[in-house]
Amino acid sequence: MIKRCFALLVLGLSIGCGSGDGGSASGSAKASASASGKSGAGDEITEASFVAELEKFFKAMSENAGDCAKMAEALKAVQPNEERKKALDAWEKKAKADPAIKARVDEEVKKLEAKYPLQDAMTKCGEDPAVKAIINDNK
Repeated sequence: MIKRCFALLVLGLSIGCGSGDGGSASGSAKASASASGKSGAGDEITEASFVAELEKFFKAMSENAGDCAKMAEALKAVQPNEERKKALDAWEKKAKADPAIKARVDEEVKKLEAKYPLQDAMTKCGEDPAVKAIINDNK
């Protein structure tokens, strides 16, 4: 649960911070994310695009777990622009109101946790000032 919340805090989101075992599960919302570039503001937010945004952050943290400076740069690179953040926030509110959507997104987050382990990233960089600055920028 802590790993999930840290990753979601990077985006300023909390939809997946509920209870759960963090293991993988079969899911219904398929998300294939490109981990490069910032998201465009005009893109419609869907369940899959929401999960794809999360995957970018999981990947950036997991792949740079050994180097906090690189992690901070990778997180900056995948950070959505302000308009996209607002759209993601609006979609998150809608999703929280729909238990079925929330459950599907939570399942996808569990898959991301299995695919991109964050324990090392959390241990080494969770308190790093540059990483924390990006997290705070996204709240």
